Amino acid sequence: MISELVLYRWFGLLLIVASLAIIGASQWLSSDIRKYGYLPGLAAAGMGISYVLMSVEFLMIEVEPGVETSGARFIGYTILWLAFAYVLKQSAGVGLRTTGALVVALLWANWSTLGGWLTDGLSQLVIMALMVAMIGVMVYLLTKPFRRRAGQRTDERQLLYVKIMYLTILTWVAMLLSGVLAEYNLEVTDTFVGSSIAIYADVVLILGFTVILFGGREALSHIDEADPVRTEENRVDGVRDPAGS
Repeated sequence: MISELVLYRWFGLLLIVASLAIIGASQWLSSDIRKYGYLPGLAAAGMGISYVLMSVEFLMIEVEPGVETSGARFIGYTILWLAFAYVLKQSAGVGLRTTGALVVALLWANWSTLGGWLTDGLSQLVIMALMVAMIGVMVYLLTKPFRRRAGQRTDERQLLYVKIMYLTILTWVAMLLSGVLAEYNLEVTDTFVGSSIAIYADVVLILGFTVILFGGREALSHIDEADPVRTEENRVDGVRDPAGS
């Protein structure tokens, strides 16, 4: 069987190459939306470097006697989730305070796993409980204030936001489930299977992010413009007044 370290190395290198391809493809986008094409490339590069670091056993942590894993993965996830947060903010049109709350929830949930590995007993239980709570906060922010604000934007921006929102939530659900099934918890999966699941999830996440952004060029072309907020006053008998669109 292939060692998970070899798997990490080749997947990391593949992600780095993919990031260059994404950045190259971004040159075909119009100048006003090119920065959004760079974001999935940046996310892929961050995850790729993290996987290469994992392959050389950088930042190894003993999660339980005889079971070690690398904490380098969380560096890549930090870059990735910051890119997601930026697109979610821009597409929904929320303010900095709401965006800041989302970033805190995302990064807290991300790094809490590492914190849980470094502690035990009551401290570990508290950290894990806070991680689940932060995932709940993230879901609330995305489905309430962010979603409500996005609903006041153009149809294209709404669709872009909803796609990124669901990709974010489903990824966190998958990551939480994967952690529960891992060998250091319920022991349903071993190291190799757990690594393979994580790699598959990361492929889906980065590929989905790339496809959504490159496929949402129409929404992105207006995302930085002053997009008038749609209110009930802009609607007449259920039909949106063009002046408020």
